Amino acid sequence: MRMSPASGRAAGRALVIGAGVSGLTTALCLRRESFAVTVVAERYAPGIASAGAGAGALWQWPPAGCGRHNDSTSLDRSRKWCMVSHRTFTELSEDPNTGIRTRPAVFYFRRPVHEDARELFKMRESSRLPQFRHDPGTRIIHNYGHGGSGFTLSWGCAEEAAGLAAQLA
Repeated sequence: MRMSPASGRAAGRALVIGAGVSGLTTALCLRRESFAVTVVAERYAPGIASAGAGAGALWQWPPAGCGRHNDSTSLDRSRKWCMVSHRTFTELSEDPNTGIRTRPAVFYFRRPVHEDARELFKMRESSRLPQFRHDPGTRIIHNYGHGGSGFTLSWGCAEEAAGLAAQLA
C-alpha cells in the first residue's frame, strides 16, 4: 500500500513493515508529516483496519498492560503513549464513521486484589484513570468449566449457583 503526501512534496520516504494497528497508525502519522509511505505486510486485508484479529482491542494502563518495564523511563514513556492513544481513540469513537467504539472492560480475579501484591499494584496504577472503578464488593460464583459435562450438570449446578447468589444478596 502506498500513501503519497497531500502536498505533492514529500518530506522523505518511509517504509513501514507490518499492517497491524501499530504499523498502520505509524504510516498515518508519517503521512501527516508529509512522508511518502509504503506499507508492506505478510497479510493485508483492504478495508479492514488491521490484519491482526483483535489488534488494539484492549487498551490498558501500564504496567497492567503494555509489557514489562525494567526502568521508570520506559514506564513513563509507555504511560505517555497510552494517554495519547486513549485520547485519540476517544475522539475517534465520537464519529460513527470511524468504526471505533469504546466499551467498558471488566476484570475478575480469583481472590481479593488486596491479597496479591502484583494485582494490587496494577489496581493502584489503574486508579489514576478517570474511568477506573474498583468494586471490591463484587462477588463471583464459579459456574462453568464442567469438563464437557455441562448438559449433564447444568440444572443441578445452576440451582446451586442461584442458591449461593441468594445467600450473598
